[in-house]
Amino acid sequence: MNAPVNATEATFSADSPVFIVGMSRAGTTLLSRMVDAHSDIAIFPETWMYVVLDRLGCLEEFRSPWQSALFFNEVWENLTRYRDPAARVVAREAARGAGYLGPSARLLEQLGRAYARERNAKIWGEKTPGHALWLPQIRALFPQARILFMVRDPRDVLVSYDERWDEGRRDTRYIVRTASLLKYFLTHLLRRPAFPPEQVHWVRYEGLAANPAAELQRVCNFLGVDFQDSMLDFYRRHANLEQDMPEARYHTLLSRPVTGEKIGRYQDALTQTQIALVESLLGEEMQAVGYSPSPSRAVSFTPTERKALAEAEEYYRQMVSGEIRRRFRRKGRLKVLTYQIFGRALGIVPSWRVAVSESDWQRRC
Repeated sequence: MNAPVNATEATFSADSPVFIVGMSRAGTTLLSRMVDAHSDIAIFPETWMYVVLDRLGCLEEFRSPWQSALFFNEVWENLTRYRDPAARVVAREAARGAGYLGPSARLLEQLGRAYARERNAKIWGEKTPGHALWLPQIRALFPQARILFMVRDPRDVLVSYDERWDEGRRDTRYIVRTASLLKYFLTHLLRRPAFPPEQVHWVRYEGLAANPAAELQRVCNFLGVDFQDSMLDFYRRHANLEQDMPEARYHTLLSRPVTGEKIGRYQDALTQTQIALVESLLGEEMQAVGYSPSPSRAVSFTPTERKALAEAEEYYRQMVSGEIRRRFRRKGRLKVLTYQIFGRALGIVPSWRVAVSESDWQRRC
């Protein structure tokens, strides 16, 4: 299994969007801040737009005004957490397109162009790590899109996952289960890249941290823009991180120049047995993207550890089979059907209230 070849020089239209994807906690936010600091590029914060489109059943087109209403509401909610004009742009476009019916590509392109105009940029883009699983759908709507795929040593990613979502408990069952999720992300890209190699550029976190200027120069070559020093000074644009983004305490490195201090943390954070479990599950994918397993040692797993590994393998099987995705889609389509039947009457419950009309959205603007 070989990783796609990085494109070093490419020519694209200024209308071709840029999607920054990868594993969560792999440095996608750092990369997006650096790219967004370029004067010609505006990168949306995490919209989760393709996840929302898939769940609501409108990846290709909006067939119901409730689909577009719920889509706008969910994306707007995701963006209100950031001190960024993105949420305002979405509200303004939703006001203009209330009840939109038609191709999804047209609506997304309108959103992207509006955001670029708001930022006085030429190229728009979006950063949601999970969109790595929607590359075929992204290409279907934007065949000329460019993909920046962020990769980091999965063992370090797991340490960061554990601190972010499991309170740093270093629970073996959680770590191994999460490793199966990383396996799914990497396998999905390595085996189903969707885009031709010249439209996918891999950015290694370790390389970006060690030599940011050189790595960003390669990114700029790929995107067809000139490198700007402002990309290295990205942290100066967001001096107050607490006000700038949600859960800023998990992104403290964004408030200063890039550093490599988080590289190789797994060696002290995880036990040798945990590392062995992770590598038994992820070894092939790790090597495919350039990360060598630890020197072989004789490690025997306890019954509890073998059970954790078996559960992780079953979780991976469910993801590969599409079972989990189908579950989310059923819930999403039930939500659309509920609104189609009960309409705005659901607004009496605050958690179910959504903006629908032009006046609703103008108030949010």
